[in-house]
Amino acid sequence: MFYRLRFDGFVGGILKLAGYLTTEKQLDFWPMGESVDWVAFGKERKLRPVETAAIAVCEVARDRVAVGSISKAEAQFLASMASKVAKENGARPEPMRIIFDCVANVTKSINS
Repeated sequence: MFYRLRFDGFVGGILKLAGYLTTEKQLDFWPMGESVDWVAFGKERKLRPVETAAIAVCEVARDRVAVGSISKAEAQFLASMASKVAKENGARPEPMRIIFDCVANVTKSINS
């Protein structure tokens, strides 16, 4: 349960940093129930909550662009904020590579 609380706190922090200041705006991006699968993903891979949160926000942003619910520029900004929060909170090198790959994929989808 502690992992989930930390994870949700980091997701909320990333979203606030990216300008999602209201609960309504945050839930538009991050719907109820989204955290369960991501927490399982992080625990299975022995990731820290901040690492999992950054990967999750980046991946969800990319998926939201694919369905047209957010702009490509907004996804890129979310991905860069996720990377920033992970780095500032001590994400390890291997998870940071995954995050950087995700940011690159978001950027690539923007440029295509």
